[in-house]
Amino acid sequence: MAKMGQNRSRKITARVSPEEYLIIENDASEKGMKVSEYVRFRLLAKTGHSVYDKENLRAIQNLNREINRIGNNINQIAHNHNADLYAPEDMDEIIRLLTRCESLVIEYINTME
Repeated sequence: MAKMGQNRSRKITARVSPEEYLIIENDASEKGMKVSEYVRFRLLAKTGHSVYDKENLRAIQNLNREINRIGNNINQIAHNHNADLYAPEDMDEIIRLLTRCESLVIEYINTME
């Protein structure tokens, strides 16, 4: 299984009807994937070798939730700043939140390797 950043050098060719291609293309689009990513995802999922296994999906969801919370906190600080309710310690809080966000992303990337 190719890891992040690895080149996939083998090519598989399959023929589908125009209608089948539209179905595949629409499904891929709904999931925010390229057709090749979607086909690989579906094929590997059928063999039990999912590209995005449950553990990775859970980690992505947790990371997304945490980053959203951090974003909300930063928005509140920005709102207070724009309303002239800015306090110097707000900048310290922004730096702390952005550092936390960065460490979460690095932690997730390390689990993917």
